[in-house]
Amino acid sequence: MNASGAVAVGRADGWLLAGAAAGLTLGQLVPGDAASLTAGSGLPQVAMWLALAAAVSWFKPVGPDGIPGYAAWLRRPGGAGLVRAGAVLWGVLLLWLLVSTLAVDGRGNLRLAITYWWQWVGMTAAAYVLWSVLGRCRGGLTLLPLMVGLACASSAQGIYQVKVSLPRDQARYLLDPDRVLAEAGLVAPADSSARLLFESRLFTPDALGPFALGNSLGGLLMMWLLVLVGVSLDLWRRRGVGREGVRVGLPASLMPIGLAMVALLLLAGLFLSGSRTAWLSGFVGVALWLLWLSYRRGGWRRLWLAAAVGGVAGMTICVGAWFGGLVQHPRLSSAITSAQFRWQYWQASARMVSDRPWLGVGPGNFQGFYPRYKLESASETVIDPHNFWVETWATGGVPAGGLLLAVILIWLLLSRWRLFASEARPGMDVTPALGGEQRYGGVGTEFAGQGGRSLGGVRPAAGGAGSAGWVRGGS
Repeated sequence: MNASGAVAVGRADGWLLAGAAAGLTLGQLVPGDAASLTAGSGLPQVAMWLALAAAVSWFKPVGPDGIPGYAAWLRRPGGAGLVRAGAVLWGVLLLWLLVSTLAVDGRGNLRLAITYWWQWVGMTAAAYVLWSVLGRCRGGLTLLPLMVGLACASSAQGIYQVKVSLPRDQARYLLDPDRVLAEAGLVAPADSSARLLFESRLFTPDALGPFALGNSLGGLLMMWLLVLVGVSLDLWRRRGVGREGVRVGLPASLMPIGLAMVALLLLAGLFLSGSRTAWLSGFVGVALWLLWLSYRRGGWRRLWLAAAVGGVAGMTICVGAWFGGLVQHPRLSSAITSAQFRWQYWQASARMVSDRPWLGVGPGNFQGFYPRYKLESASETVIDPHNFWVETWATGGVPAGGLLLAVILIWLLLSRWRLFASEARPGMDVTPALGGEQRYGGVGTEFAGQGGRSLGGVRPAAGGAGSAGWVRGGS
């Protein structure tokens, strides 16, 4: 490719990267929940991701030559087989869910099933765009700090809600509830489900951010907090690199201060979200990482030793919490109650699958079928079982659940290879947004224009960017 062709391709990469960034931003900041998705509020974003996927296919044909990320996979021993197997399994999953959608006609809500199936198509298009951008032009150098910045904005919004806006709105509602409901555009008579839902969200003690539930905010903040910790460890490992290594755009003394300020903001929002699930997932993730690190450094013997030490420490904490009366703390007791509710949802899901093992109840139809299968002790009707895999299993049947599980396992194997994130090369600036200029050679040239200036320079968080497609409407 000549120089002019390289620059043209680079400019296309920049615009595609900007489109991917816009899609991720809209997916997080546009308000929505499961109820609004039911009404089709997510379809415009699906259309946007499909348009971006078409643009990616036009400017960069599918294949190892067109998408270097795929080429990196194919160069690994067994990588080609895993990539092709994952793509085929995901395609079969989409087709199976389409059959399940069409089978809903006459026994469920077909319109709702079609709406949810298009959400799956949108997730597929988003994953394709993100993988292509990350592999082609080191888009993770831009998308990672963008997503961390959005997480910081969501955390700040949650803090503002708890400290300012929620107390103010609660006081106004107690004085004149009908006026507040009218301002919100709601027609909700006394004791109606709409009013009860509005009051439950208004009088929540938890920070919500742009989401409908504190758990959604907590999960988002925990994910990017762990990514930030990984970035910090990576920068610490590279602290002694000289001119031929990675250059840092800020004085070394300011980097820990900046990272600490961001981490404190995320931690504050995480604490106010009241999400026990987020903390639990964070602890489990760190524990698994430590076990993997032990195995890498000392083999199976060190792995078993670390597992034994961690198990003893965990049991000690649990026993201390029991005898110390911490299990009676409102936060912990409510977490236990929440886990019991989820177990009820999953038992009802198992009943659905046993009754409709092949095609399930159809995408988006969980709520319509749930009253038939819920336990007698269950006190509420939910839109989904609060677990993505269980929902897929119940709505698409055993084949859909098995296909999704297989794709997840393949993704974990590929992520283990760190195939998206190329090691930083000599001359790469790791903090261009904070005072440096990014240079990356996706097409063998330097970029200074559109798309060529990165917002930050750390390894792409492939896991975090890939999971963005799984976050649906803030539910």
